[in-house]
Amino acid sequence: MRWPEFDAVTFLKAVQNKRARSGLECTYLPWPSRGKPKVGVKVFATASERTFARRMQAKAYKKDLAPEIGPAFRFSLVVPEARLFTERVQGAIQTYDTQDARLSAAFKRATFHAYWTQHAERVTHWSLALERLEASLRELGIDHWDLGPRNAGRIDGRLVCIDFGAESCDRCPAVTRESQ
Repeated sequence: MRWPEFDAVTFLKAVQNKRARSGLECTYLPWPSRGKPKVGVKVFATASERTFARRMQAKAYKKDLAPEIGPAFRFSLVVPEARLFTERVQGAIQTYDTQDARLSAAFKRATFHAYWTQHAERVTHWSLALERLEASLRELGIDHWDLGPRNAGRIDGRLVCIDFGAESCDRCPAVTRESQ
């Protein structure tokens, strides 16, 4: 797959146009393109969160259970509005010291950690295929306790997991559907 060059201005415009989707650890943005998006960028507040999610997604991709992953990178922004990002990204923005004395207290320079990923169309409802996907992930050693329609997608008709954050995989106790 061919991965685009990251452009912070394009990223911010898309976030402001509410094209981004945010979870607890990650903000996902389908990258603007002509026609349907082919790729997207996942943005994290910390390098360790990005590394964990990318490692789990790479493991699942080898078995066709996740979208293809592209290069990892980081970028810095002077961010005026924390509400545009996930709770963890907001926390990172709020805790960064202003690196430029000319910036007002309302603006912070923040470094974000990201990677490219193949775009998957969202799944809209629960199905037995999701249970099979969950079982296949468990066979790989990925215990995804929050796999449902909002954390799955389709690529060329193939069901894939799109959420590999530590809050959903491996680091949390398993939760049964009956207890939710």
